[in-house]
Amino acid sequence: MKRLLLLWFILSLSSCVHTPIRTLPDHINSISIPIFTNQTFQYGLEGVLTNMVIEEFIKDGRLKVVDRESADAKLNGTIISYERVPFSYDNKGNVDKYRVSISVRLELTDVPNNKLLWQEQYQEVVLYIPPTSSYQPKDFDLTSEQEAIHKTLSKIAYYIVSRTIKD
Repeated sequence: MKRLLLLWFILSLSSCVHTPIRTLPDHINSISIPIFTNQTFQYGLEGVLTNMVIEEFIKDGRLKVVDRESADAKLNGTIISYERVPFSYDNKGNVDKYRVSISVRLELTDVPNNKLLWQEQYQEVVLYIPPTSSYQPKDFDLTSEQEAIHKTLSKIAYYIVSRTIKD
């Protein structure tokens, strides 16, 4: 009997672990995502990030991406900083790795109630190794600034959807 109770307890716990938790109000089933604002000198980040965020929401499927007039929630985003700086050097003083960091300011609004649901600033950082570097580890696939930017924006888009749906 004890074994049966223990098995039931373990199974009930494991089923709870995989159940997605929705923290948005129940009436929010759709979201509008206006093009992000870009306050940096790095041209084009806003369009790429906006498209990535929309794609992530579509892939996730829990909120329908719609126009502003039909939306239950509105996500506003601003790219507030872009930085590419040397991260490490070889023994001759040449750059071995660069660090790309992008920061965004985000806010999610409940449209029908005109209520701010959350607001925050988020930063993502990715390293890349330029082809001129003497440091070439295996399995490190980022070799250009553009690849690092794309990876950084992709991580930000994933974070935004996760933050919106799960937090």
